[in-house]
Amino acid sequence: MSFLDQLKSKKNSLKSVETKVITESGLIFKEIKLADGFKKQCLLNEQTYGFIVDSNPDLNAGHVFEFLYFGSQDIACDPNILNTLQITDILSIGVTVPKYNNFMYKFIEAYDLPSFNMNSIFDECFLYIENIRLQSRRIFIHCNAGISRSPTIVIAYVMKHLKVDFEHAFKLVKETRLTINPNTGFLSQLKDYDNYLKNNLYL
Repeated sequence: MSFLDQLKSKKNSLKSVETKVITESGLIFKEIKLADGFKKQCLLNEQTYGFIVDSNPDLNAGHVFEFLYFGSQDIACDPNILNTLQITDILSIGVTVPKYNNFMYKFIEAYDLPSFNMNSIFDECFLYIENIRLQSRRIFIHCNAGISRSPTIVIAYVMKHLKVDFEHAFKLVKETRLTINPNTGFLSQLKDYDNYLKNNLYL
């Protein structure tokens, strides 16, 4: 059998390959690569979330300081847990939650996108957190999953108010909630904030 015939035989034995493609807008396509090299797509649904949805409630709160907890919106939606933790104030980062009479609420807009400038909301968050601390109250900081946005705020707060570098602050916060995983853009911004603090606030 000639080399060309071998190639043709190999090509004929190739199987179709299916790949699920999710666009930035949330559309899901099934892309099928045929044996002849051509591709075809079919729309699976019109829109989905830009993240994996976990229907199980996440009730693990990171406890960083006596007055400061953080985690997912599941805890912020459960007044019984909030009361057990003696929470008085809730800081919502990019996600709104039901409001209960026994708690004070503050919402600050933020998107879990690497391009979103988290530094732009640090000062507003820190001022609110400090007011809670000085009044001997307790705060719960949350985003959607308690993985990216809210831990980014907490890490930055630890860096500034304990005067520690990014590595120490990240380790301290992660030890209280192992699932934290700020997106790549937020990690880069935290490292930039670390350099800013070293150059401007402490040496």
